[in-house]
Amino acid sequence: MNYASVDQEVGRALGERRADPQAGAPSLGVVDQPSTLAAQAAVDPPASVAEPGFVAKSYSKRLDACRAEAARAKEAIEALQARYVGDTGVKSLRIRANSVVGHHDEVPASSAQALGPGFTLRQGLASSTRFTKPELDSLAAALEDASA
Repeated sequence: MNYASVDQEVGRALGERRADPQAGAPSLGVVDQPSTLAAQAAVDPPASVAEPGFVAKSYSKRLDACRAEAARAKEAIEALQARYVGDTGVKSLRIRANSVVGHHDEVPASSAQALGPGFTLRQGLASSTRFTKPELDSLAAALEDASA
């Protein structure tokens, strides 16, 4: 189970309606105590329901584990970028992500030859070129699994 699905699962549980046996009327949430609901809700929730983050940290161990896994993957990708810059000497190399190509190494078109073997061309543009490596693909997959 990943971060977003656990967050959505808990969010749905918080938003379910159930009958209040004492009043006979529906009440919001799966809890009857406002203090419990406040403990479950994030202090600074996201602006959109499409984004994860409605559940407070430390409320769900599974959710916290998914969040930690996603954070580790992001840190590993940042460290990978620094290593690639050091290995290739291309200081303008950046690891980026978009919905078409996914995670990729992006360099100016003039620096593409400096990358050397091991980088697989994903997309060539007039001003930049996008490459990937198996190591980046595996980290991107781990990040996707943890935060999708």
